[in-house]
Amino acid sequence: MKLRLVYKIENTQDGLTARMQSPDQNPAWTSAYPVTRSGSGISVNVMANASTFAGKLSADLRSVDGTFEQGGQSLPLALKRVKV
Repeated sequence: MKLRLVYKIENTQDGLTARMQSPDQNPAWTSAYPVTRSGSGISVNVMANASTFAGKLSADLRSVDGTFEQGGQSLPLALKRVKV
């Protein structure tokens, strides 16, 4: 089964913020926190659905390759930057 996930990650004056959506399940956006970055590593936690995405930013900042974890399952996930 394929399941699309969308993360909106923004760099603000107060630090990184993020929201997550799973358009195949629910069109609602869920706040993600905490969002942390250390060097090229980034971690996004969504408490509402007990999920975590952790990955490494590419050198050009256009993608993040990492792992999505939820409910005891760990799956590879590659995020691609899309300008809206």
